Amino acid sequence: MAGRVLIDSSVWVDALADPESPVATGVAELLATPGRAATTGVILQEVLQGVRAPRQVAQVATLLGGLTYLPASRAVHARAAALYRNLRARGVTTHTVDVLVAQVALDHGAAVWSLDRHLAEIASRTRLRLYRPAT
Repeated sequence: MAGRVLIDSSVWVDALADPESPVATGVAELLATPGRAATTGVILQEVLQGVRAPRQVAQVATLLGGLTYLPASRAVHARAAALYRNLRARGVTTHTVDVLVAQVALDHGAAVWSLDRHLAEIASRTRLRLYRPAT
Protein backbone atom coordinates (compact mmCIF):
# COMPACT_ATOMS: atom_id res chain seq x y z
CA MET A 1 0.00 0.00 0.00
CA ALA A 2 1.21 3.49 -0.76
CA GLY A 3 1.51 5.81 2.21
CA ARG A 4 -1.30 7.15 4.30
CA VAL A 5 -2.82 10.48 3.24
CA LEU A 6 -4.39 12.97 5.63
CA ILE A 7 -7.13 14.62 3.55
CA ASP A 8 -7.50 18.28 4.54
CA SER A 9 -10.88 19.95 4.88
CA SER A 10 -10.18 22.09 1.78
CA VAL A 11 -10.21 18.90 -0.31
CA TRP A 12 -13.40 17.62 1.34
CA VAL A 13 -15.19 20.92 0.74
CA ASP A 14 -14.32 20.78 -2.96
CA ALA A 15 -15.20 17.09 -3.32
CA LEU A 16 -18.53 17.42 -1.50
CA ALA A 17 -19.50 20.54 -3.45
CA ASP A 18 -18.90 18.84 -6.82
CA PRO A 19 -18.97 15.02 -6.76
CA GLU A 20 -17.96 14.99 -10.46
CA SER A 21 -14.84 17.11 -9.97
CA PRO A 22 -11.28 15.82 -10.39
CA VAL A 23 -10.81 16.34 -6.65
CA ALA A 24 -13.80 14.10 -5.89
CA THR A 25 -12.35 11.48 -8.24
CA GLY A 26 -9.04 11.68 -6.39
CA VAL A 27 -10.79 11.23 -3.04
CA ALA A 28 -12.65 8.20 -4.40
CA GLU A 29 -9.36 6.69 -5.55
CA LEU A 30 -7.86 7.10 -2.06
CA LEU A 31 -10.98 5.64 -0.44
CA ALA A 32 -10.68 2.58 -2.69
CA THR A 33 -7.60 1.45 -0.73
CA PRO A 34 -8.64 0.59 2.84
CA GLY A 35 -6.60 2.44 5.47
CA ARG A 36 -4.98 4.86 3.04
CA ALA A 37 -7.21 7.91 3.59
CA ALA A 38 -7.06 9.48 7.04
CA THR A 39 -8.60 12.26 9.07
CA THR A 40 -8.06 13.92 12.42
CA GLY A 41 -10.30 15.75 14.89
CA VAL A 42 -9.96 19.28 13.61
CA ILE A 43 -10.57 18.21 9.99
CA LEU A 44 -13.60 16.18 11.03
CA GLN A 45 -14.93 19.22 12.88
CA GLU A 46 -14.30 21.67 10.03
CA VAL A 47 -15.96 19.44 7.45
CA LEU A 48 -19.02 18.62 9.58
CA GLN A 49 -19.59 22.21 10.67
CA GLY A 50 -19.56 23.25 7.01
CA VAL A 51 -22.27 20.81 5.92
CA ARG A 52 -25.34 22.91 5.21
CA ALA A 53 -28.05 20.30 4.61
CA PRO A 54 -29.08 18.62 7.88
CA ARG A 55 -29.85 15.35 6.08
CA GLN A 56 -26.30 15.31 4.69
CA VAL A 57 -24.59 15.57 8.11
CA ALA A 58 -25.09 11.89 8.99
CA GLN A 59 -23.96 10.81 5.53
CA VAL A 60 -20.74 12.85 5.71
CA ALA A 61 -20.13 11.78 9.33
CA THR A 62 -20.41 8.14 8.26
CA LEU A 63 -18.01 8.70 5.36
CA LEU A 64 -15.44 10.39 7.60
CA GLY A 65 -16.02 7.83 10.34
CA GLY A 66 -14.77 5.11 8.01
CA LEU A 67 -11.37 6.75 7.60
CA THR A 68 -8.27 5.97 9.61
CA TYR A 69 -8.26 8.37 12.56
CA LEU A 70 -4.98 10.06 13.44
CA PRO A 71 -5.27 11.39 17.01
CA ALA A 72 -3.79 14.64 18.24
CA SER A 73 -2.61 14.14 21.81
CA ARG A 74 -1.53 16.86 24.22
CA ALA A 75 2.07 16.22 23.09
CA VAL A 76 1.07 16.69 19.43
CA HIS A 77 -0.49 20.04 20.31
CA ALA A 78 2.68 21.09 22.14
CA ARG A 79 4.82 20.14 19.12
CA ALA A 80 2.40 22.04 16.86
CA ALA A 81 2.83 25.13 19.04
CA ALA A 82 6.62 24.79 18.75
CA LEU A 83 6.30 24.41 14.97
CA TYR A 84 4.11 27.52 14.81
CA ARG A 85 6.68 29.52 16.79
CA ASN A 86 9.49 28.21 14.57
CA LEU A 87 7.64 29.17 11.41
CA ARG A 88 6.75 32.60 12.78
CA ALA A 89 10.41 33.20 13.72
CA ARG A 90 11.29 32.47 10.09
CA GLY A 91 8.74 34.98 8.81
CA VAL A 92 5.98 32.51 7.92
CA THR A 93 2.49 33.60 8.91
CA THR A 94 0.01 30.73 9.01
CA HIS A 95 -3.05 29.46 10.84
CA THR A 96 -3.18 27.41 14.01
CA VAL A 97 -5.36 24.75 12.39
CA ASP A 98 -2.99 24.33 9.44
CA VAL A 99 -0.01 23.91 11.76
CA LEU A 100 -1.93 21.32 13.80
CA VAL A 101 -2.86 19.39 10.64
CA ALA A 102 0.79 19.49 9.55
CA GLN A 103 2.02 18.28 12.94
CA VAL A 104 -0.50 15.43 13.04
CA ALA A 105 0.68 14.32 9.59
CA LEU A 106 4.34 14.61 10.59
CA ASP A 107 3.82 12.63 13.79
CA HIS A 108 1.93 9.86 12.00
CA GLY A 109 4.15 9.70 8.92
CA ALA A 110 1.31 10.73 6.60
CA ALA A 111 1.33 13.00 3.58
CA VAL A 112 -1.24 15.81 3.47
CA TRP A 113 -3.55 16.49 0.55
CA SER A 114 -4.63 20.10 0.75
CA LEU A 115 -5.77 22.85 -1.57
CA ASP A 116 -4.62 25.38 1.03
CA ARG A 117 -1.55 27.49 0.31
CA HIS A 118 -0.64 27.59 4.00
CA LEU A 119 0.05 23.87 4.13
CA ALA A 120 2.16 24.16 0.99
CA GLU A 121 4.15 26.91 2.71
CA ILE A 122 4.60 24.75 5.81
CA ALA A 123 5.75 21.85 3.61
CA SER A 124 8.32 24.06 1.91
CA ARG A 125 9.89 24.80 5.31
CA THR A 126 9.59 21.38 7.00
CA ARG A 127 9.73 17.70 6.18
CA LEU A 128 5.93 17.63 5.69
CA ARG A 129 5.06 15.67 2.54
CA LEU A 130 2.26 16.84 0.26
CA TYR A 131 0.11 14.40 -1.69
CA ARG A 132 -0.83 15.12 -5.27
CA PRO A 133 -3.22 12.78 -7.07
CA ALA A 134 -2.05 11.31 -10.36
CA THR A 135 -4.43 13.07 -12.75
